[in-house]
Amino acid sequence: MPLNYDVLILDLDGTVYLDGKPIRNIVNQLNSFVEDKGEVFYLSNNTSVSRYDYLHKLNKLGLKTTIDQIISPSIVAGEHLTKNVGSKGYIVGTEALIEELSNAYGIVHNYDESNFVLIGFDKEVTYEKLQRACELINGGVPYYVTHVDLACPSELGPIPDCGSIATLIKAVTQKDFKDHFGKPSLLMANYLHKVIHNIDQKRCLFAGDRLYTDIALGNLMKIDTLLVFSGATTKENYQSSPNNKPAFVADTLSEFLDSL
Repeated sequence: MPLNYDVLILDLDGTVYLDGKPIRNIVNQLNSFVEDKGEVFYLSNNTSVSRYDYLHKLNKLGLKTTIDQIISPSIVAGEHLTKNVGSKGYIVGTEALIEELSNAYGIVHNYDESNFVLIGFDKEVTYEKLQRACELINGGVPYYVTHVDLACPSELGPIPDCGSIATLIKAVTQKDFKDHFGKPSLLMANYLHKVIHNIDQKRCLFAGDRLYTDIALGNLMKIDTLLVFSGATTKENYQSSPNNKPAFVADTLSEFLDSL
């Protein structure tokens, strides 16, 4: 197991699993890492489900995980919005996101008295939601996005993600979002630094399947990064991209862990 690292920060879809199926022997490898006193944090930009949904999913896959190990843009969004913007906002997101923000941070999903508009990865999106969001933004209400991913990987190819919805909103309103809360935002980097503040950064690894989110965030945090080719990024994409180069590349996270 990876004695080189004490902490692993891992993307989920495309890195640990794809379409809900574990990639190679990753479940046993990560459980062994935890048993050897390593720490694992799972960081997904996907806000269409709650952190507790992720906890249930990972436990069902056999991963020994607690809620404190699961990090989502919803945490960063909840803290930032309530402290700096307000507790009432119009949310283009799933019921799971709305409920999580309400339960954890007291944020009220509200159209008439909105301090902000929040755009998430909304698999329940409707034209009415988009129309109401644009109405508020046209009227001067600032908007934020949970994360900037344009597409979400699947076995049948990429599907629209939060960044695509935000691109539509920007094209209609001609206004850009104020900030975002997921990978690779500075807000998320600052949150992660608080989580691992007592750990030597040289002994932390960030692994993911996207250059412009996972690798960009790991590089921003100045920790080792691993790009895997089991999700969104292909070897061809990687070779043609000049930005956000990782420290390591591998076909899968499982293969990389085997090599250490």
